[in-house]
Amino acid sequence: MKIYDAAEIRQWDQYTIQHEPISSIDLMERAAGLCCKHLLGVYSFNDVHFICGMGNNGGDGLVMARILHRLGKKVNISICSISEKGSADFETNLKRLPADISINYLGEEDTFNTSAEIIVDCLFGSGLNRPVEGWLGNRIDEVNNCKKPIVAIDTPSGLFVGDNSSNPLNHIIEANYTFSFQTPKFSFLFATYERYTGIVRIINIGLLEAFTTDALAEIIKPKLFKAKKRSQFDHKGKKGFLTFVGGFDNMIGAAVLSTIAAFRAGCGYVGVICDDQGKQALFSRVPEALYLGNEFIGVNEKTRAIAIGPSLGTSDKSKATLKKVFSSNLPIVIDADGINLCAQDSSLLKSLPKGTILTPHLKELERLIGKANSPEAFLQKQIAFSVKHQVFVIQKGAWSKLTTPNGKVFINPTGNPGMGTSGMGDALTGVIGSFLAQGFTPIQAAIQGIYYHGKAGDIVKQEQGETGIMTSDVIAALPRAINGF
Repeated sequence: MKIYDAAEIRQWDQYTIQHEPISSIDLMERAAGLCCKHLLGVYSFNDVHFICGMGNNGGDGLVMARILHRLGKKVNISICSISEKGSADFETNLKRLPADISINYLGEEDTFNTSAEIIVDCLFGSGLNRPVEGWLGNRIDEVNNCKKPIVAIDTPSGLFVGDNSSNPLNHIIEANYTFSFQTPKFSFLFATYERYTGIVRIINIGLLEAFTTDALAEIIKPKLFKAKKRSQFDHKGKKGFLTFVGGFDNMIGAAVLSTIAAFRAGCGYVGVICDDQGKQALFSRVPEALYLGNEFIGVNEKTRAIAIGPSLGTSDKSKATLKKVFSSNLPIVIDADGINLCAQDSSLLKSLPKGTILTPHLKELERLIGKANSPEAFLQKQIAFSVKHQVFVIQKGAWSKLTTPNGKVFINPTGNPGMGTSGMGDALTGVIGSFLAQGFTPIQAAIQGIYYHGKAGDIVKQEQGETGIMTSDVIAALPRAINGF
């Protein structure tokens, strides 16, 4: 599943029309019918008002209006008179409307208001490429001011599906739900635009999967994973040795969580370098762990990967430790204080080993790459950082964004807001480190790490709900996520 810009989405539509084959008017009928099913599943209503443009997004609205009218709903339609004539499919569906459906044409001097229970926004779809201004912007504001539930079809009118860096965001539908087609739009991946999209539902309208072209990003799916074959004679020495460095300054919890997560993700050994006073707490929680002392002297001969950063501290000693780790010539995953140290010291940045995985949250990433005036521009800076330093960077959060040394972007679809709790990043560090130690390449370890970490969180949500999820709950669910139970 890939994330496309508006031009590529149109190409995908045309590819399906040509190769299914199906006419554009029938594809519109199929999409609108599925939208009606979702609308009826989300809201109980008798009276609905459509606000339509005169393009194909408006055509979707006309088909939905006809279907809901046939089902006995009271339907009103407002059409914004953007041009003298609409698209071919819009005009065809306008003629197909039953005579008893109320149609109101809105111009520059008119206003929008409604007594309907819900409003369906079909004004502009994914083809919008410039900000909405003037009287059309006023109509959008009037829709929002009605204080009715709003469902946007394809995308909230006024919001670009691609990069909104040039969009002042002055006049945009503020939807409760967005029913979009086939794949998430790029703008849906950023918290900045949630106020406009509301809850997003992606509806599969049967666009052909054989279509391929350059994409803005790729959504992670299990088919991207390469399972490691196990022999019946495999033992712990075959499953990798991870060395974890962190848990200093009386914060042994970070080391405990990372260590358990690494074991739960399949690691054979986990050795921990942490404060002496944390040793007892470590063994009481994770008797399987190996204590390697309170200082990183050199690499244990069995070590296959290193995880460093959680509760490492930012002292000169911490910096010296990080430099030693960089010279180990082993796969590395860096989180938390390890990232902050790199942000503070340009010499550390220059010495980052190629293929290293960094797992910052937004603030840590901002310290590393600087600020930007939009989330899309921020992601571009992240891509540039990955390419310049030849490292993998995971921007943690909803729709976690992984950027690679060759400039690709992978989007993680798993996880939920309940995972926003203390220690969750420490667990992710352990999971990724575990995969590195097991012999997966950095790209495989990063992709699998964020996917299964989020999947485990989704399992917990399904079992107990979203409120009250703890990091230890997610760690406990990792085997079920990875093993497919």
